[in-house]
Amino acid sequence: MARLTLHLAFHLHQPPGTADARVADAVERCYEPLIALLEAHPEVDAALHVGGHLLEWLETHERALGDRIAALVSAGEIEVIGGGFYAPVLSLLLWRDAVGQLEMSAGYLERRTGVRPSGAWLFEQVWMPRMAEILSDAGVTWTLMHEGAIRSAGVQGQVSGWYVTEHAARPLAVFALDQDLRRRMADCGADALVDYLAARLAQHGGDLTLTWAGDVERLVAAHEDGLGWLQDLFERLGAERDWLRVARPSETLSAQPAQGRVYLPDSVHPDLVELTLQPARVAAWRAQHSSRATAVDPVWQRSSVWQSFLARYGEADRLHKRMVEVSRRFAAVERVMRNGGFRAMSQLTRPRRMLYRAQAGPAYGHGHEAGVHDADLRAGVYRELIGAEVACNALVGEGGEPGIEVGLRDLHADMTTCVLLRSPTLRVVIHPARGGALVGLEHVPTRAALHDVLTRRSEAYHGRGEQEVDGHDRAMLQDRFLRADAPTAAWMNDDAELADLMARPYRLLGVDDGAHGPVSNATVHLAGDGVVHLGEQVAAVSVLKQTTVDAAGAALHTRWSVELAEALAEDCDFGVEVNLSGLGADPAAVTPLPADSHGRVGAFRLARAGLDVSFEGEGWRLDHAPIVTVARPVGGPARDCFQGTAVLLRRRLAAGTRTLSCALTLRMIQPADASYGGSRSGGSGPAEGAVGAAVGADVEGAVEGAVEGAVEGAAERASEGAATSGAQAGVATGSAVGAAVQ
Repeated sequence: MARLTLHLAFHLHQPPGTADARVADAVERCYEPLIALLEAHPEVDAALHVGGHLLEWLETHERALGDRIAALVSAGEIEVIGGGFYAPVLSLLLWRDAVGQLEMSAGYLERRTGVRPSGAWLFEQVWMPRMAEILSDAGVTWTLMHEGAIRSAGVQGQVSGWYVTEHAARPLAVFALDQDLRRRMADCGADALVDYLAARLAQHGGDLTLTWAGDVERLVAAHEDGLGWLQDLFERLGAERDWLRVARPSETLSAQPAQGRVYLPDSVHPDLVELTLQPARVAAWRAQHSSRATAVDPVWQRSSVWQSFLARYGEADRLHKRMVEVSRRFAAVERVMRNGGFRAMSQLTRPRRMLYRAQAGPAYGHGHEAGVHDADLRAGVYRELIGAEVACNALVGEGGEPGIEVGLRDLHADMTTCVLLRSPTLRVVIHPARGGALVGLEHVPTRAALHDVLTRRSEAYHGRGEQEVDGHDRAMLQDRFLRADAPTAAWMNDDAELADLMARPYRLLGVDDGAHGPVSNATVHLAGDGVVHLGEQVAAVSVLKQTTVDAAGAALHTRWSVELAEALAEDCDFGVEVNLSGLGADPAAVTPLPADSHGRVGAFRLARAGLDVSFEGEGWRLDHAPIVTVARPVGGPARDCFQGTAVLLRRRLAAGTRTLSCALTLRMIQPADASYGGSRSGGSGPAEGAVGAAVGADVEGAVEGAVEGAVEGAAERASEGAATSGAQAGVATGSAVGAAVQ
């Protein structure tokens, strides 16, 4: 008699930094009822993946539930699945971090349950060929991958059971997730689902293995009675054991042969395929294929890779490159400490965990959550990265000295050079190729990234008029010429723009970089050329732009010298756009300040953003407007996501004007609302203490031992080898850390 083997893999996950109330609600509605069902039905040998942030939360808030999960695993009634501890996109990480995240998860689960997991859950099922090597090096035997990825590898006909893949002679088993079963688990009742399984088995004509995996919260939301239908399903599955068995994947792996060898191309979860692509490409595909196109279509799948999010969203790309920079900094500090003895290695636990939290996948793309559209999520990631960097510097006695470090770096891996200025209070990035704009402004004491504002873009799911679309990528200190008295809507949408300065690269003339030692002030000199279109007049314009970073005063002072080739034929405005995260949309958030002792007038305090703005000269005006993007997470409703505030500082240029000299100062202050984004950071919550014993030990135990052993054995084949690390090390300079990086 033919038999059907069924795998059920339940995913319990909350993004790092999710508010306690949100996690508690999910535990009460979804997670605890599921565990109760699994306890009541020992004949259902399901698999369970619990995300790292949820594991930490359970340790401090619902430890009893964690104990119940551990008891089920110890009794062999469920199989626990590992994975990257903080739900990273493993393919985006340096090799050592990817293996470290996997080892952290496996080590914690082994310590907690007594069983080391052999499988790994992949965030949003993101795959690259190197994943086989990464997973294998971390001791992982198998993973789960959607049917579309298997078909993209050339498999035709029935896709079932498991397949073997490899990279660099590192083998990995891949269980195929059945697309039709996934749909029916969400749509069907218990009886209809069992009847469907019986029909599939009869149609196949022999033994058949099917695998389902899904998020428990979405499963509950898909059924009117929550998990009531799942209890009915478990009872039906128990009654059909003569032909149907729910098994653990690791059992099947040892009992059944592979369906064959496959080499999977880059792919993502079927729901995310359209989101990774440019809207125009999605529209063209829909027009060509209409309803015949499906999420598992091999050609459609091969069009999509997660890295496309980095190409679509410059903010996600810059966040990713910042994360890589901090990771290399951490690795350099670790090498220095290791060379100095092992007794201090436990001090790396906290910065390592901060780095790993900052690698959480949702911030680097868009999918089943708002992801990169979530400003609080991005703010939390930056907070972790800044904190990890500060902690690393403190371990080797760096980062606290007064003065500014200056460097020229390809910070975004785009073959353009940025100017990086770093002090104990500020980290400033000026990008000459982007109109001389300031694309990075971090206030170290408050761990705030003031530059982190998402540009408004068109998405494939936007309806007509649903989203305003920006004509330029938003940054800070962007130079503009505008129609006189252009209203807010016009300058926000670039309808009032008269010049092309934002789209032109500026020339880097030089940097006062204190070559003979640290300096308290450093000045970046830029020059830009453009064209102003004023009615029928077309006039060339040259801009000299000097930005001085004051380390002691935590301030930036920028001066412009503007010269037109001919006098203006009519009035217009010279504008400086400053896009700020963390500033509320309420006009009361902008407070006028009196003139200071230097004669600067027209000053404003942006209290919530932690910034004072002051000007030199008369006639400055300030306008501002909220920046809002419309996101629609997969399976969820559209939501408005507040990104920050566009502040326009403008000064009138009267007809007949040919030159202008002006300046403004941005000075960091303590934000009035320092909790902005704090609900999502997870950086200093109660989990730090209680989980330190349970999780922290595993970071230094499992990660230190297993990861470092793997690093030593595989460093030469890791793409982040010593040569690359030295070339891209960031700003580690001068000390033993700098030597280690180099």
